[in-house]
Amino acid sequence: MKIFKSSARTLSSHHHDISKSSTPFSSSSPSCDYSRPQLPSTDIEQTMASATNMIKSWMSCNSDEHSDNGWIAELISTVHNLQAAMLNLISIDPASEMLVEGQHLLQAAMKRLQKEFFKFLKHNIEYLRPESLSNRLSRPQSGSLLVSSSEHLSISLSISDGSDESEISPVRDALESDEGRLSIQAMKDLKMIADCMIGSGYAKECISVYKIMRRSAVDEALYNLGIDRSRSCPIHKMNWEAIELKIRSWLSSVDFAVKTIFNSERILCYHVFSAASTHESCFAEVTRDAALALFAFPAALAGEKKLWKKSPERIFRFLDLYRAIATLYLDIESIFCFDSMSAVRSLVDSTLGSMEEAVRSMLTDFESGIRKVNSKAPMHGGGGGVHPLVRYVMNFLGFLSDYSSSISEILAKSMPSHHHASLPENYIENATDSVTVRFAWLILVLLCQIDSKSKQFREIAHSYLFLANNVHYVVGKVRSEANLWRLVGKTWLMMHEEKVRQYAAKYERVRWSKVISAFSVYDLRAEMISMKDMRECFDRFNAAFEEARVGEEGWVVVDGKLREGIAAAVAGKVLPVYWKMYLRWRGVLARAGEVEDIAGVVRFTPEDLENYFTSSLLAGGSSRFSRLGSVAASSPPSSGESSLLH
Repeated sequence: MKIFKSSARTLSSHHHDISKSSTPFSSSSPSCDYSRPQLPSTDIEQTMASATNMIKSWMSCNSDEHSDNGWIAELISTVHNLQAAMLNLISIDPASEMLVEGQHLLQAAMKRLQKEFFKFLKHNIEYLRPESLSNRLSRPQSGSLLVSSSEHLSISLSISDGSDESEISPVRDALESDEGRLSIQAMKDLKMIADCMIGSGYAKECISVYKIMRRSAVDEALYNLGIDRSRSCPIHKMNWEAIELKIRSWLSSVDFAVKTIFNSERILCYHVFSAASTHESCFAEVTRDAALALFAFPAALAGEKKLWKKSPERIFRFLDLYRAIATLYLDIESIFCFDSMSAVRSLVDSTLGSMEEAVRSMLTDFESGIRKVNSKAPMHGGGGGVHPLVRYVMNFLGFLSDYSSSISEILAKSMPSHHHASLPENYIENATDSVTVRFAWLILVLLCQIDSKSKQFREIAHSYLFLANNVHYVVGKVRSEANLWRLVGKTWLMMHEEKVRQYAAKYERVRWSKVISAFSVYDLRAEMISMKDMRECFDRFNAAFEEARVGEEGWVVVDGKLREGIAAAVAGKVLPVYWKMYLRWRGVLARAGEVEDIAGVVRFTPEDLENYFTSSLLAGGSSRFSRLGSVAASSPPSSGESSLLH
């Protein structure tokens, strides 16, 4: 009698649940109308007898013998008829022995359905893989794999239910293939069995089988992406090369894992258990541990503060991880929105927070690293070219600017920095943007270091040349990197281009002013000049030029256009005066009949000087000049060279 009462309560309870929550799946899905009039006792006996024969025959048959799954629909229909008959019998004869027999039949049918549920999940694994489900059940035109409501699923799964064509047309193309039809049919069969078992009071058994099978499927899908939660190595025991390989693998997998594996599992859970409102807990049981394992790696990495201090370049990997998680954040919030999945959301939030702290710390360390470079340390080469620190920092900032949006988000969440107040007035255009200010500040710190380095040179002209080289490189790097250019702005560029010109002009003035002024003590406009004055004039020029030329052997301007500009500026000041004195000296000697003596006074022809300025000045090598052999060795410049005379 105890069994009978329990059976009666169960049947009554599930009669109420099914009538409230069950929705027709397809026109062919078995259903039971529990509101029909009570059956006479003879009809109840016939129904019970028929159900007994059919259930016992199905208990002994092998499902592999059937070419389709229609027999399962018949079994479920029989179960529904049995339940309806038992409910009618309770109202007629609550003490009937047939109720106990019916309960035993129901238990036997549920065991068989549980077995078939397991076989369906196992044998249809190919059609229930995450990528297959995601492709089949997502709206093709939406570009998103996320499911936000049951309407999405009902449209996808109602093609065979006579639904309105305008509703189902967006997904029809995705379901036309054989694989698509098999995927949908497998889901329909699973739902049909689950609805029957849950409606019969066997939700625990049904969900238990589902959890075991689908948890295994999710783990396998993640394992195929290189995420194995059964094998993990502590971060502190791994070298950076191994960590970096794992980061790259994780980055290539996380988008697929979230948008396809976990989202499609949510789709499947929602569909199979939508009638029982257990899809939330089922989805959590299936995916929670796997999702925590997926995000455990970046969480552990962000927590290892020792990794932040080893090398500035590691910031790029941390930014890659941050950007990947931040990009998926809304998807994660949507897919794991249930309270039962709060642990996943909390882990993601804490990981992002740790990543932000790591990036801020590494930016600070990078700035400190620039400052700590010893300004008194020996220079790498004495030519005054681009310093290795400048190349490294600007290349670093060029790569870093590709992450400007992520850095902006990170800096926006931190306390306001002092950098804005420390920048010179009108230094940048957008002085309110935190990431712009930070990049401009880092460049300013670098330029201050270069200014300190310039003081190592013994000659002031060499210092100016060094500054021109390095500031020009910085400007060129900013121009070549679109993101850097966008960040620092046109005002900054114009300001520093002007600095390059100023440094170049100062080099010219300090280095070549003595050469340029060699002829200034004489009135070049005078019609007559003595032989003695002429000799003194050229001796002074020769000495000044040799001093300038030999003194800067090995000096270099790395950029070709900058070198050409400096050379043209120096030549433009030296050559016009030299040409005039040279032609006058040659004329004086010719009139005096002493043409051969020109080689004893004039060491360089104008062409020699022009060639030197064009090809040798600041080229990083040394240059030698031959003494002139005769007056004929040089002639006035052609019309094409006349610009040097003005």
